[in-house]
Amino acid sequence: MRITGGFFKGRNLFFKKKPELRPTRSIVREAIFDMLGNKTIGAHVLDLFAGTGALGFEALSRGASKVIFVDKSVESIEIIKKNTENLKLKDLVEIMKMDVELALKKLCSQNIKFDIIFADPPYVSGM
Repeated sequence: MRITGGFFKGRNLFFKKKPELRPTRSIVREAIFDMLGNKTIGAHVLDLFAGTGALGFEALSRGASKVIFVDKSVESIEIIKKNTENLKLKDLVEIMKMDVELALKKLCSQNIKFDIIFADPPYVSGM
């Protein structure tokens, strides 16, 4: 999986291939960020159900000033940490290992505002 645009374009993101971990496809990410255009520059971004963190890292590559990643999966959090270290983005990233609902309550109580919010919950078959 690679970053599709911006400063880190072409850089690989680490992730483990597992049936329950399905990163947003590159063609979808590219379409999203083409629509956003320059709105990512300087943006404060929230990446809910972050999974691999692909959407948040794509935003950082395209000029976001900060991304908060939220996921309750230990494995997803480890993947996000590894990609944060590999891209040397520690100062621009905050990671919250918790349920999205709890994270939103916490962020609201702290009156934290976002310019862009991604919510890409996991796919569940049979629904």
